[in-house]
Amino acid sequence: MNTATKLNTVRIATVIATGKRYFVQQLDLRSTPGFAHVWGEVCKTKGRSTKHEGSKKFLLNAVVISDVHKTRELVADLFDQMIDSKREAGHVITVSRNGRNATDHGTRA
Repeated sequence: MNTATKLNTVRIATVIATGKRYFVQQLDLRSTPGFAHVWGEVCKTKGRSTKHEGSKKFLLNAVVISDVHKTRELVADLFDQMIDSKREAGHVITVSRNGRNATDHGTRA
């Protein structure tokens, strides 16, 4: 099989209140209420490979879980979500020319 066309299926958690999406690490169904443990914001990409900020945890009733293909477009959307989130919080962000790395220069003085 051609690896260029091979797609991995991943779970995505979409937060109902904000619409933000995160890659799911693990679903904790043993506890009541259940939890979705997710990777943090995508902070660096290379193709479909990603680096993330710290993990997060959401109640299962606060997210919608879905299985999707991990495409470059999905990874780019999640990277853009991180940039938008940081800029909304007042951070100054510069993105590399190739569009795969972001540098956080902190908040404006």
